[in-house]
Amino acid sequence: MTVLRSLAALVLLIDLLIVAAVLFVSPPSQLLNNAVEIWVDRTDPTLETHQQEQALFGNDTWISVHVWAQDEAAAEAASRTLTRAFQRLDAVSSVLSPHALAVLQSDEEGLFFDVLSEDVPWAERHAQLSAHPLAADLLARADMPTHAGFLLEEFTASASSGDERQALLREIRALIAAQDGVVDSAVTGTAVMNAELNRLSWRDITVLTPVTVLAVLIVAGAVFWRTFPAVAAIASVSGLAIASTLSLMLAVGVPFNMLTIALPGVLFVLGTAAGLHVFQFMVRASGALPAVVQDMARPLALSHVTTAFGFLLMGLIAVPPVQMMAVWGATGIAWSGVHVAIVLPLALNALRSRSTLPQFGADRWSATLVAMMERLRARPLAMRIAVILAAAALALGVLRLEVNSTYLTMINEAETVRQDHALLDAKMLPSSQLSILITAPEGAPLVTVHEALARLGAELRTIPALRATLDPLAIHSEVAPALELSADEAPEAYLFALTGGSRDVQRYLHETLTSFRAIVMFEYMNNAELRILIEDQIAPAIARAGLQAEVSGYAVLWSNLDGAIAKGQVIGLTLAALACAGLFLLVLRDRKLAFWGTLVNLMPVAMIAAVLGLSGVAIDLGAVFILSLLFGIAIDDTSFFLDAYQRNDSDLVGTLRDVAPPILLTSVLISVGFSVLLVSSFGPIQVFGVFTALGIIGAAFADILVLPYFLSTQKKDA
Repeated sequence: MTVLRSLAALVLLIDLLIVAAVLFVSPPSQLLNNAVEIWVDRTDPTLETHQQEQALFGNDTWISVHVWAQDEAAAEAASRTLTRAFQRLDAVSSVLSPHALAVLQSDEEGLFFDVLSEDVPWAERHAQLSAHPLAADLLARADMPTHAGFLLEEFTASASSGDERQALLREIRALIAAQDGVVDSAVTGTAVMNAELNRLSWRDITVLTPVTVLAVLIVAGAVFWRTFPAVAAIASVSGLAIASTLSLMLAVGVPFNMLTIALPGVLFVLGTAAGLHVFQFMVRASGALPAVVQDMARPLALSHVTTAFGFLLMGLIAVPPVQMMAVWGATGIAWSGVHVAIVLPLALNALRSRSTLPQFGADRWSATLVAMMERLRARPLAMRIAVILAAAALALGVLRLEVNSTYLTMINEAETVRQDHALLDAKMLPSSQLSILITAPEGAPLVTVHEALARLGAELRTIPALRATLDPLAIHSEVAPALELSADEAPEAYLFALTGGSRDVQRYLHETLTSFRAIVMFEYMNNAELRILIEDQIAPAIARAGLQAEVSGYAVLWSNLDGAIAKGQVIGLTLAALACAGLFLLVLRDRKLAFWGTLVNLMPVAMIAAVLGLSGVAIDLGAVFILSLLFGIAIDDTSFFLDAYQRNDSDLVGTLRDVAPPILLTSVLISVGFSVLLVSSFGPIQVFGVFTALGIIGAAFADILVLPYFLSTQKKDA
């Protein structure tokens, strides 16, 4: 007992030091970060191209603003007023609009770049800009005379956490709302997405954890209303473990993100469920407390190790938010296991509670269930047919499972940013872009490169999905006719563009005239559609132009996440199954029990994968945790079942009587806790919550119905 108390005191001291360090010594400088650049696969070769593009052409980010006015006069007033208002914003470095775009002009002294005069009427200005290579579709469109577009270059970099962008977005929307005559508007861009993710993440932080704790306490309190102090002790110990884990995460400089905001609630649910198992084990056990703790160490260790391993395996996907969720989820489960195994037994023992979980007539229905299994074993042909049909149904669903981590779908459809994208889609205006990084062959004459660029521009403009194409030739097309240059005089045209006062030109050709960039813009599409666009249309256009070029941009990096997620799921589940079988074999020392335990835990995983496939719900950055984590959580109940089975000398009736009620109750508790994630602002978190909850219920029934059948078959064979 003295050793146990000393260990508990050490654990509590570590908790206290970690929490105190974060609260009083070194509070974190950043609590939340959904920066755009963290949502990419670090092993993706496209990332190198993206970084090369940024080194050559800068790391500028833009916010696209579109407004529609009640008439042309209101549109002109909105363009003029909002241009000046946007230029005064501290976080905005430049503004492109119908009243702030440098276009090629001439006077008696020659050619120059400048904005159009304020005296130019709106109809003339709009018509001229509608044919401009940069302004068309983005700032002005011929068939929309009451429309005005704005491109705002912001100071914040892609690594920004999003707080600055939240403030900027609020200012932009306030300025639009205050403008008379504006009837509709849309604001988009990666910076906007970053700001919205942070805003919604803050909402979830303040909602998810309190609601989860309340829901768990209500369910547990309803069951243990006579011994609620035991519930309070379990919840307190679980909460303390989570507080120190997350404090450590913040202390080492790892802020929350859209995925990890679910961690406090998830860890609290799993810790409380493990605590209820400990409570029931202590009620049934006899002898001194150290001996009881030693007896339950085996199933506790197995359940926590496998759950932590289920988390950790998702770290194979080299996307920082996923890896953070994997590492800190595994850490939280492991540290919670230490508390449940060492601190909680002392707390429960001090309460001297000898109440037990409600049995719900377990004595009666456990015997009935075993008798039913005896009858099923007498009909092997019928059972084989049932197994074949079930396997076929599962296979059909699993084969239809898709992976789709489209960035926009992280946010619920009711949010403003989703509605803005829908408005732009309805009006056939671009809201997404990707880059084409072009490198001139070493020693190639610029005239040859110029002709290839011309072919590429022409090819890209034939692709129907592309709403705008911005490239060196688009800028050159404005310069060369006025200079009356032929193709072999292209260098002079480029140099004039670079030095003639147009800042925008430098975004498409490097001053060395050996690197070029084209930007293509399109309506927002999902990852599968984007890959088709790149592989079937843009890549062949590059090949036909005879250029050495690579596709780049965040849109491409996000679409490539699907492959990383799919690969991570296959590898993760394979390793999880092998580890589960190995751990069962090590702990139980029975090959058949290890096999049946692993098989039973794979069943709910296959069931949920099939349901996802048949329902058309794709695996994304949130749902990626469902299958591996479900497998790890399911092992909790299985480990307690098989441990009780061995302790009861293979008596199925006695085992079901002892462990079926706590299995059902803890499964309901976990399912309720995960179901709270339905109130999240993010679709991936909602999917993660609801399908994990369904899987936990399925796993409970597999442990109570399927596993006993397998074990009864094993007894007959023996």
